[in-house]
Amino acid sequence: MLPLAGAQSLTRKVPETSYDLDWARAFASPDKKDADNKWDPQFQALMQSSFHQRQTFWRDHGRFSTVPELVTEFLGVPEGVKLDQNRFVTMDGCVPRACSARGIVWIDTRGSGKPLVIFVVPQDVSTTETNKNVLQHLWLFSSNELNWQKMPPQFKTSLLQWYELYQATWVKYYSMDVRMVTLVEPSGLTYDLSPGLFGLDHP
Repeated sequence: MLPLAGAQSLTRKVPETSYDLDWARAFASPDKKDADNKWDPQFQALMQSSFHQRQTFWRDHGRFSTVPELVTEFLGVPEGVKLDQNRFVTMDGCVPRACSARGIVWIDTRGSGKPLVIFVVPQDVSTTETNKNVLQHLWLFSSNELNWQKMPPQFKTSLLQWYELYQATWVKYYSMDVRMVTLVEPSGLTYDLSPGLFGLDHP
């Protein structure tokens, strides 16, 4: 007896969803790299689907912002987009009227499965007026579970390059000293990491 057509359809392999983010790589093109790309509907949808964790250091109108809202805030003033290896997108920006507060979104546009997106945001924890030394806590919100001992090398390179430029921009006013880096997994689980793991240790 021949199997029913419906039964045959159950055995067919469902095609995998394509996560090739051409539109994100296009942000680095000459006509878009300085644009306000955070309002792109596809980017907004990616942030909403990537970050469900809570954060507890940034309030807006008396409540803690969601992480996607925090992305919009910290990319408020666009500071450019970089594309590495035609794959890894780094979007830089800062908080409007407070551009010493600066963040990045890093996107692996060709990873298998759910796209890996990492949002990096610094929190100033204290300021010593005598030497203008700002102590910082760097938060890394990840869309996917990561092994903190095997962080993507391309991300570590982009993070270090971004932070060196961030420091250089404000060196005339104060120096920044990262004392802790916290990785926040999609589940909300956190790992407190040494800045040295990313080359951010203070000399």
